[in-house]
Amino acid sequence: AHLVGALRDGTYEVSARATGHAPSPVVERTLAAGDLVDDVRVELPPSGAVAGVVLGTDGAPARGEGVGVYRPGVETLSASTQTDRDGRYRIDGLEPGTWRVQVYPSVVREFTVVADETTELPLTLGARPLLTGTVVDPRTGAGVPGARVELGSFRETDGKRWWSQSGSTKTDDDGRFRFDDLHAGTRLLVASLPGGAASTPLPVGLDWGEERDIDVPLGSAHVAGRVVTPDGSAPRSSMLKLRGAGTGYEFLPCESDGTFVLDHVAPGSYGLSAFATDSYHVGPQEIVVPPGGLDDLVVHVAPAASLVCTVRLANGQPVEELTQVQVVRPGTHDDVSWARTEQGRVELERIPPGRYDLIVGDLGNAKHYADDDAFVRWREPITLVGGERRELEIVVER
Repeated sequence: AHLVGALRDGTYEVSARATGHAPSPVVERTLAAGDLVDDVRVELPPSGAVAGVVLGTDGAPARGEGVGVYRPGVETLSASTQTDRDGRYRIDGLEPGTWRVQVYPSVVREFTVVADETTELPLTLGARPLLTGTVVDPRTGAGVPGARVELGSFRETDGKRWWSQSGSTKTDDDGRFRFDDLHAGTRLLVASLPGGAASTPLPVGLDWGEERDIDVPLGSAHVAGRVVTPDGSAPRSSMLKLRGAGTGYEFLPCESDGTFVLDHVAPGSYGLSAFATDSYHVGPQEIVVPPGGLDDLVVHVAPAASLVCTVRLANGQPVEELTQVQVVRPGTHDDVSWARTEQGRVELERIPPGRYDLIVGDLGNAKHYADDDAFVRWREPITLVGGERRELEIVVER
């Protein structure tokens, strides 16, 4: 029996949990001042367990493997454990019915729990998939050395579609690549060169233990044009890139007169960015590359802005080193500039003019959780004008 006191007026839900048992159903009771409710009976339902041994691909017991169980159609684990030194696991307190057990990442098995019984379920880890291939020049058929090859998928947050990488590598001198630390499933594969030359995203599905070798042709379109400043002249030492799915990680240098040619571009939509050493910047601006390519594209760059931020605590001390400052597009997770503070100070350069959110957050966290108060320590809107260099002092509470 249990006595719970000092409760306010209202309706309460009562439930119970105990080691080795499934949670009880919820019982509701409404209380008023002075009430003593002593007729609440909470019954723990019948439950069962699942247990077994996990073996590796070599047949030996697999020690320290994570084992979890969940209901079919529900992604959240209900319970989990780790295998012991003999590869054994056991999970108690499961309601009778159909369950699934997962040994991350390679095994998923369905089983049935019977009340007051233990279901023995031995498991064997599957071999990881192997994906190899060649990035190919579509005009010559030859392998392309030094290409970046990336696996990933498109995701959507707050109505905005974005690319999520799950693995990357580079081709060798023969244009060959290899991924041998994969999970089963379907992903998109993209090969790219500096500037944005890329293949069309290719869906690749792999099962456990499967080995596949594929050819990945780069795109057959092109983008050619010229980068110019507001007075029509070429900026000094300009560079540009096209950013798409798995592409645009490296800038391509333009010629001294601002002209450029991006070859092997896959048709599609891209964000084009350009900058120059004399503080001109543009982008990303959306462009669409048709199958026949783009010629005579004029990219207008404008003077960029810069920020110098001094970040300190309310007591006047500079923030610790594990802090970063970001300039983020409003309502998104897209940062146009970010850097780690050094002795509480950071300088951000080549920022396109416009409206942004300026964020101070914990290093490695705020970049991915820009709307989470657990990681963001300070956030304010800011408008930057081309050519300005603004200095700010930011005070954070923690």
